[in-house]
Formats: sequence, structure tokens, C-alpha cells
Amino acid sequence: LSDTVHAVSCGNDATCWVWRICDGKPRSHFVPKTSYGPIMSASVLFDSMHIVSGGIGTLYGGVAHVWDWRSGKQVATTHCTTGPFLSSAEIPEAGTVLLGCGNGYTYKWNWH
Repeated sequence: LSDTVHAVSCGNDATCWVWRICDGKPRSHFVPKTSYGPIMSASVLFDSMHIVSGGIGTLYGGVAHVWDWRSGKQVATTHCTTGPFLSSAEIPEAGTVLLGCGNGYTYKWNWH
């Protein structure tokens, strides 16, 4: 994260963790309501309060979540029915997230 005190990681179990760098202890744990496969991408958003994670949803489709890392609460969700989300990036000026899908397309998501 941008505070240089915490780090984020996500994995094959469809969960994400925020860790304290100084001692390696977990600070927050995020368990999405609708992810079933591995998370392929995680990006800290410009406000430093939210993280977007994307990966495999049901039936090889994609699912992405924005969550508040301080509370672990899911804030927004979107889906891609034709492939998993493989990458994520933010356009802070527009308040949008770009999601690269396994179907070869990039999706613009206004998550607010």
C-alpha cells in the first residue's frame, strides 16, 4: 500500500490479505462473496483506502471486487462471463478501474 507500512497479497484460495510489513502479521483479511477461483490481480486504488482484486469466478468467467482494506468489507463487484480477469489498473482522474479479461478485451468499470 502507499503508506509503506502495509502490503497486500492475494492467492489461489480466492482471498486477499493486508499485512503489516514490520512483523509480517495480518492486518485485514478479505473473503469475497462471489469468487471461487484464484485471484490473478490486485491493485491499490489512488485513495489508498480501496483495493481492486480480479480473478476467476464461476464457470471460468471473471469476477472483480473493490474492497475497503481497513475493514475487509466488499464495496463493489463486477463480472465478465467469457473469461477471468487477469489484470487491473486505475484511472484516478476518472474514478474508474480498467480490467483485462482473458477474452482479450479490457473493460472500463465505474465502480463508485
